Amino acid sequence: MEELAIVISGRPTLRTLEGESELAPGDIVAFPRGRRGGHTLANRTDEPVRYLMVSNKVMPELVEYPEDGTVRALTRGRFDPPETDEDPADRLNLRFKRSDAEEQ
Repeated sequence: MEELAIVISGRPTLRTLEGESELAPGDIVAFPRGRRGGHTLANRTDEPVRYLMVSNKVMPELVEYPEDGTVRALTRGRFDPPETDEDPADRLNLRFKRSDAEEQ
């Protein structure tokens, strides 16, 4: 498991490679690492949605977005504070079309 979503209140819509489903309070969904764990949570209701997302992500990280055919490469999380001796040029957050990448 790389991420775990716990619905606290509301009815968010979960989109995965298998399609979409509406979640309810108390639902827990685990997402594995890699393409098959790709997901999006959206609130398509008029009511507030609250959920807790737990992650054991490690860096560097590659994230695939199958819905638009892109890949993101990160060396640090977007909200991770910089290290005291870190060179800002070492912090990568690149998003590119998968079709533009060359298979090795």
